[in-house]
Amino acid sequence: MAIYHYSTQVASRSAGKSAVAMAAYRSGERLKDERTGELKFYRRDHAPETIILAPANAPEWVQDRNRLWNEVEKAEKRKDAQLCREINVALPRELSADNQRELLLNYCQEQFADRGMVADVAIHRDNPENPHAHIMLTMRHIGPDGFGQKNREWNPSFAFGKVQNAEKYIDWRAAWADHANRALERAGETDRIDHRSFADQGIDRQPTVHEGPTVRQMEERGIQTDRGDLNRLAEEHNLTVLYLNKYRREKEALQQKMKKPPKERQLMRQAREILGGQVQMDKLPAGFDRLKAQEAQLRLQTAKLAESIRPFEIADNYYRGLEQWEPHLKSSSGLSRLFNKQQREDHRLLSQRVQETREKLEKLGFNPGDREQFESRRAKVTSYNQQQLNSIQEQQRRITVARDVLLQTKDALEKVEIQRTQDDYPAWAGGKHLHYSEAKQINEVNHLAGRVLQPDEMASLSQKASASTSHDPVLKVLDNALKVFDEASRRAEQAERQKERSRGKERKDRGR
Repeated sequence: MAIYHYSTQVASRSAGKSAVAMAAYRSGERLKDERTGELKFYRRDHAPETIILAPANAPEWVQDRNRLWNEVEKAEKRKDAQLCREINVALPRELSADNQRELLLNYCQEQFADRGMVADVAIHRDNPENPHAHIMLTMRHIGPDGFGQKNREWNPSFAFGKVQNAEKYIDWRAAWADHANRALERAGETDRIDHRSFADQGIDRQPTVHEGPTVRQMEERGIQTDRGDLNRLAEEHNLTVLYLNKYRREKEALQQKMKKPPKERQLMRQAREILGGQVQMDKLPAGFDRLKAQEAQLRLQTAKLAESIRPFEIADNYYRGLEQWEPHLKSSSGLSRLFNKQQREDHRLLSQRVQETREKLEKLGFNPGDREQFESRRAKVTSYNQQQLNSIQEQQRRITVARDVLLQTKDALEKVEIQRTQDDYPAWAGGKHLHYSEAKQINEVNHLAGRVLQPDEMASLSQKASASTSHDPVLKVLDNALKVFDEASRRAEQAERQKERSRGKERKDRGR
């Protein structure tokens, strides 16, 4: 199955990045960083396929990877400068190596080189199951004399986890999907990729996060990582969703089949899967109880998740207090000798409040002086909780679907019981006015007799049983069945009289 992966990052000097080091790692070449004098080389078992694409007016030296990225470094004077942009794409495994390379170069030429960027492309095939490419892009105009000003139109930026100026980023992603799908079509493949998120495609799945080689190596050595944990949770959620979608499709197909006879038999097969055994009316209460118990467990899990985030909510208020009080306390400490009695008392109380707040934070397990670490921990817990809540919601949906099936099954079983009685007594007008419990009592008598008994036969048997003993259990069953016949016949007569009155009223109205 063709996989869509397209991620973008901007390399910044303030983050400790070096364009020369990045190019050396991705290309597998030995490059020298002229700014630091360091030699950059990262040995690879499989040499990457590399090529540099450049605008038509670019100088020839851009094809020299060592000079290209040193010139990029020289053009950036600020210590927080953005050096380059990198795009990482997954290459469709369905294509041959030559077709993958052709696809990638056509895309980079059209989207980047023809628009003025230099694209340093490296294809990695270390893992045959994960062919991918790294595309390093320059961020300044280039001409015969070298690099000029930065082009802001190329610059979808990333801040606080969100994409700013997202239109360009979305265009690049969509163009990659279009190029890849055309290449797949030319190769005779039926698979296609889609640049849209799962949510935009209407797919209830959790995306995985990029792990990178370091994390992957740690996971392979049995060392669990945060990113690995997130991906395992996402995979578990997605398996649950796949199962629920399969379950939902089966239920919808079942409902379609139920429109055709015999619908009760088709519904029974679905209910049998839920109950894990034979479908009988006396089995349904246990099935409903299990679903209720599962819901109670989900509510407990939800409450635990809410409880796990509560310390962070409390600590956040403490941090806000410290941010407000500590600067005031610090600015007034040197003047404390000049305070009057009330001011000294206020200063003492504020100092005490600050100390107590710091102690409360430490008791909650947080470092009062490290708000950044606190926010990082809170973000991880929040992300984990959200994934757990998504899983809980999916399980609740599954329970809702199962309960709906059992309710339909209950209704179908009641109708079957009533229909059986109506079939046994086709000439009996009261059969159309039976309730489920009444039909069950009549059918129980016929089951004990081994044949369909008429009401007069039941009356005769009741008299004989009554004459022999008053404790015969069959006597009670017979008497209940006879009462049903009387009560249902009475309702039938009432319904007929009501119809006759309605017909008479209609005739009278027409006569007027």
